[in-house]
Formats: sequence, structure tokens, C-alpha cells
Amino acid sequence: MKDYPVIDLDYLLRASNDRSHKKMVTLQVKTLRQFLIDNDLLNADGQQNLSTFDKTTRVLKSDLTEVGYILMDRSLFKWLNAHDSGKDVEDVRYLEKNLAKILRRRQSNTSSIYLNQ
Repeated sequence: MKDYPVIDLDYLLRASNDRSHKKMVTLQVKTLRQFLIDNDLLNADGQQNLSTFDKTTRVLKSDLTEVGYILMDRSLFKWLNAHDSGKDVEDVRYLEKNLAKILRRRQSNTSSIYLNQ
């Protein structure tokens, strides 16, 4: 599958000239970047690509681990959109909850593979 940006700060910043929008989007991407780093959801290239933060920061599909990609695919837009309705931008509980679900599901699938041998 072709590589593509999962999130692109420059693209998001260009969506509006409103100063509060730019501030929120920058904090969203900065928070997401830190969440991905803290939870080991980036592969080696992703860790290197996201080692600095500036307006060109973007997360590519190829930067993410398999679990990281699944989480972004299932949870990113709902997490981003929640901020439009007043949720704290630095609140990552929704991402943490969905990450835990993914990891539990993977663990139970792995366990069942071993039990069937």
C-alpha cells in the first residue's frame, strides 16, 4: 500500500487563518506526537522523523507500528473532532482507552493461537 500522511500539521494549519484554530491544531499534533512516542507506537523511522517538532511535522503511515496504525485508523478523527466541541486538547484518555482495547484484543488472539496448538 502506498505511504501517506496520517496527520500533517502544515496541511491542518492552512485550513483556517484563525489564530485560535492554529493554536489548537498545533497543540493537537504536538500532543499526538508525544502520545505516539510515549506509547512506542512509532517504528525507528517514525522516531527519527518525529524527533523534532515544527510546522512541517507530519506522521506518515510508514512511521507507525502496526498497533499505532490501527489506533490512528480507528480513533484519530474522533479524538481530533472532540476538541471542536470543547474537550481538552491534551486529554488523551480516549486514545489510551482505545489503545488498551487493541492491545487486549491482540493479546487474546495470541493466547488463543497458543491454546489451539
